[in-house]
Amino acid sequence: MPETPANHESDEHTAQKDYAVEDHYIDEGHFPEYQGMNVDIRGSTTLREISDKYNIPLERIYEVWSLPSNTNANTRIAELMQTAGIEMSEFKQWINSEITKRPKP
Repeated sequence: MPETPANHESDEHTAQKDYAVEDHYIDEGHFPEYQGMNVDIRGSTTLREISDKYNIPLERIYEVWSLPSNTNANTRIAELMQTAGIEMSEFKQWINSEITKRPKP
């Protein structure tokens, strides 16, 4: 099908729109729901693994997420999602915020 001016104009508009969306993704402040997505944890990840990998003390995790201080460090996130109502996306966002608020060397 030959390209018509209407098709070309529409494609240009779409390309500009896509570019604008990419700009927003780069500046995550405009889309806070995407923050933390670079945090690599799964339901099978334990609290100890998170603490070790992201250098967040277990006590800090317990305090922020209102977990009992005697919570087993080998508790998996999937279990906390069921028992404590923790949402994975919120947890990832929190880890990301803990990482990004640290002073840069």
